[in-house]
Amino acid sequence: MKVLIIHSFNCLKLLLVSAFLLCVNFSSANHFVGGELTWTCLGTGEYVFQVKVYQDCNESQPPPTSLQIRVWNNPNLSIIPLANVGDNDLSFQCNEVPGGDPEFNCTSPGTGSITEYILQSAPLTLSGVPPNDGWHFTWDAFFRTGVAQNLVNAQNAGLTLRASMYSYNGADASPCFDSSPSFIKPPLNVVCAAENINYNIGAFDSDLDSISYQFANPLNNDFGTTFNPPISPTEVEWEVGFDRINQLPNPSQSNANSGAILNANNGALTFNSVTLGNYSTVIKVESWRCGQLIAVVYREMLINIINC
Repeated sequence: MKVLIIHSFNCLKLLLVSAFLLCVNFSSANHFVGGELTWTCLGTGEYVFQVKVYQDCNESQPPPTSLQIRVWNNPNLSIIPLANVGDNDLSFQCNEVPGGDPEFNCTSPGTGSITEYILQSAPLTLSGVPPNDGWHFTWDAFFRTGVAQNLVNAQNAGLTLRASMYSYNGADASPCFDSSPSFIKPPLNVVCAAENINYNIGAFDSDLDSISYQFANPLNNDFGTTFNPPISPTEVEWEVGFDRINQLPNPSQSNANSGAILNANNGALTFNSVTLGNYSTVIKVESWRCGQLIAVVYREMLINIINC
């Protein structure tokens, strides 16, 4: 029998038989499975914005065609142009067994094989003082993945990635004084059923500001004239048994499920699930300086729970 030994992010070695693919249906997958939007403060006082978009390699889809960030609540700027500067294969790492199947990658994709597209702006200046309710930045696409079993009608919903910038002691945003939190670990994409999973979201703040974590709702891309969730754009509705706090399988699906716990202080996401499937998750990361909220970023990812 052909087998693979896979290393998941919790350092477990997973034994996969080729037949397990029958248990996970990707035939209805559609476009993007998540991403994040962040910015960096350069020594020149300018900003560079970056969008990372995750796409299922099992789909023969082109790279993202939306090459702009929308800017909200800022009277001086409405659009930030982006360029596609590269991509990475984020398929899970594995050790091949002699005589077994080849390692999965985006050329020969399997469950959880994803491509990370990196979209980036040129250095730019943001002038003015962000208002109390902040400046907001969004990147959106028409389709999100249709395989997310915890979202209602996901295949017909859009995807919006977002981030927010706030004032610090009334300082002008030019020259820049803060980089947003960034994510130093790849998204969690494949885990074993009935195993204790402990994954750290991996947010890092280069300014050493305080960071806190919480669950958030996924956004559609049905914008009106303002950025004012859940009105514009709307939030994607959760299936019965799931909600903002219960994004992963929980005791409502099986008493053997622990439900997901997110540590607000260190970003550790822990859970144990016997319920197989594909589940969208959204994590909100806040950056605080001297008791003032200064930045908010989000990471959306699709977690595949499989029999190993």
